[in-house]
Amino acid sequence: MQEWTLTDDTCNILGYECKSAVCDFRGRRWTAFYTDSVPVADGPWKFGGLPGFIMQVYDEGHQYEFTCVGINSKADRAITIPEVPFNKTTRAKFYATKLRFDTDPFAYMMNVNGVNVQVKGADGQPRTDITQPRTLQYDYIERDWK
Repeated sequence: MQEWTLTDDTCNILGYECKSAVCDFRGRRWTAFYTDSVPVADGPWKFGGLPGFIMQVYDEGHQYEFTCVGINSKADRAITIPEVPFNKTTRAKFYATKLRFDTDPFAYMMNVNGVNVQVKGADGQPRTDITQPRTLQYDYIERDWK
């Protein structure tokens, strides 16, 4: 859970008066706007722990932003989570594997599954430009895994 610092900023989101708070979480500085009109200490992604529902939260550079676009309180069935088997891992291992896949998916598939993918153009010739490793054009939302 985050350790929030309440601030004096306010705004209105979807007709709800919202108060602000800031925290450092997973390598980023976050600003949240929450409303105590919805008495649920929860919010999007992994955010929660404020004295009301988080209507908006964004990081310092606005690379990631979550904004509530509507509230429907007329649920006609209970929310359930199916029981399925999960693979156990750590955040560091998850992100290291994700980075390997995101930067070189063709080599990843070959190393992990033994699948050799060959991409061909409309002329039937191999497209080696697509299968080359690449650098990420963005930063992962969690920065503290390295």
